[in-house]
Amino acid sequence: MARRKAKLYSRFDVATYMQEKKRLRKETALPHKTLAKKKSKLDRLIYRIKEVSEETQIVSGDPQPELLTPPAKKKKTTFLSEKNAKARCGNPTVLSSNDKPGLSAQAMARRRTETFDAASEIHGATPENPLPTSVGLLDTVEKKCSQEVLVKFMSTSKKFKNVFSVIFKTAPDNFEQSEANKFRSIAVYYSKGVMGKRKYRSTYRSLSMMRNPNGKSKTTRIKVLSNPLPRLLPYNKLASVLNEIEIGKLYSVRDTLCDDLECGEKVDGCYRKLIEFLPRLALFYLSALPASDIDWFNEPYTFQVAIGGDEAPFGKFDQSCAWLVSFLNIGHFSHHLIFGSNCSETSPAVAKYISMITKEIEEIEKASFNINNMVIKFKFAELPNHMKMLAYLAGELPNSAKYFSTFGNVCNDDVHDVSKTFGPASTNAWKP
Repeated sequence: MARRKAKLYSRFDVATYMQEKKRLRKETALPHKTLAKKKSKLDRLIYRIKEVSEETQIVSGDPQPELLTPPAKKKKTTFLSEKNAKARCGNPTVLSSNDKPGLSAQAMARRRTETFDAASEIHGATPENPLPTSVGLLDTVEKKCSQEVLVKFMSTSKKFKNVFSVIFKTAPDNFEQSEANKFRSIAVYYSKGVMGKRKYRSTYRSLSMMRNPNGKSKTTRIKVLSNPLPRLLPYNKLASVLNEIEIGKLYSVRDTLCDDLECGEKVDGCYRKLIEFLPRLALFYLSALPASDIDWFNEPYTFQVAIGGDEAPFGKFDQSCAWLVSFLNIGHFSHHLIFGSNCSETSPAVAKYISMITKEIEEIEKASFNINNMVIKFKFAELPNHMKMLAYLAGELPNSAKYFSTFGNVCNDDVHDVSKTFGPASTNAWKP
């Protein structure tokens, strides 16, 4: 049975409507496109007419300033339309943080793609050779971005942290082999006195190792940004470096001061000759410090020398004797060993050494030395020793004797009498 006529046309013909709408839109847009092209062509012709007019005025010798001034140009947006550029200014790219979450992941991905495509066009990259884009972007970041912005961004980027780790991977090993690390290790070893083998090794481990609670080994290297911290020189290498340092000539106590002594009186040790060591020490200070930084005590280029010795237990030896020398011009903390032996301060070997340096002191004070193109003199200003050593040096009895003082007639019988005084007057009980 045939369908009724009302049923055949009860539905709206959407396809026909859309086709007609599309046709009308094209017809409407065509005049606008034609008008835009003609307007653009007209603008070019007007600008060309102005240029020709300016050239004509210049040739005729009557230029008009208003014609010579080019028209103000709007800022050109090569990669974005003017509308999109204004919209981006209202929603700029920022560093994301807890307070400012920043743009969405999709928006950031789109902007990265646009930036990369624009950089590829600027720097002449091709699909076969995209390297110019990366080089251009990195060069722009280096030249245009401030250090503050780079620090804020790179400190939150895992990729940059991994890059820095790779860059500095060989830096610790290179520093460990450098001269700077040798000086650093020597400074640690001699800081506030000689550290010694056991303490140096303990410091070496503490500065570069830490306890490993999870690994098989007990300790592991301390790392920063996945790179181990540079270590001090191991003790055996440090000892080799110290042995290579030229410190001047050392003399054996046994070979030079004990040759005519009995076997029981011979001792081991080393010493320096003052006449060789003092000029070398002065050269060191004059090379390390400006002459103006040295306190000359109103006697220019004269080093004030302090020399003294003492006895004390040292290591496994119950008796050990050492003599030190220093310059008062430099300070109170620079003392240098010139004699060391495992013997008492009254040993015949020490007596021979004292007799030898006494003669050297006389020669040194009379002589002048040419050091760094300067005439240098030495003056022995202080003899910092306790009374027992002074009595021994003066050829007198030690301070355990009845008359113990080198400087007065005081004795053990009246030393506790606080009413008596010392001086050259007749009223003084103790006199020099």
